[in-house]
This record gives sequence, structure tokens and C-alpha cells, in this order.
Amino acid sequence: MKSYRRQDGFATVNVRELENALERALALAPSDRIGVEDLPPELGAAPPSVQTADDVRTLAEVERDYIAAALRASGGNRAKAAEKLGIGAATLYRKLKQERS
Repeated sequence: MKSYRRQDGFATVNVRELENALERALALAPSDRIGVEDLPPELGAAPPSVQTADDVRTLAEVERDYIAAALRASGGNRAKAAEKLGIGAATLYRKLKQERS
């Protein structure tokens, strides 16, 4: 499911995709209640935290956290994470290698 970040930091999603995700979760949930674990990872993620001017993080920190979130959302699959990020797999591998150094 594709989500987009607005300027205020909140995510917006395609309503049809959201409906499909909820219908699927309802059909596959083990009980009559849907939990976070029944939803796709991008729907179950915590909302972005609001930052003040005093809490500004470096671009490298933001990029590292964003890459980590993409990896979690793709179940650790680096090729899928790179696709979600809109970068090539080689670029993702290079960024991960730089982070370890």
C-alpha cells in the first residue's frame, strides 16, 4: 500500500487500498476483532512524532530511520525495500554498508 507524506507529517493513503486492506484483515483475522498484527505493516506503523525546532535531527539520522522502516515494512527483503524507497538495490546496499562503517 502506497502512502504519501503531507507537509504536516501525516500520511495519506489511497482509500480503495485502505478498504481492501481492512477487508482482507477482517477475512483473515482469527477472531471478530482486527488487531494491529492483522494489518499490513505500513498501516500498523506508529504515526510520525511531531518535532520542534529544538528536536531537528540530521538528514543522515532521518534517512537511516526511513530505510529501517522500509526494511521492516518489506519483511527484511532489501530488494523490496529499495523498490518502496524508489532507489536501486545497489544504492540501498551501499547506504547500509556506509551505516555499518
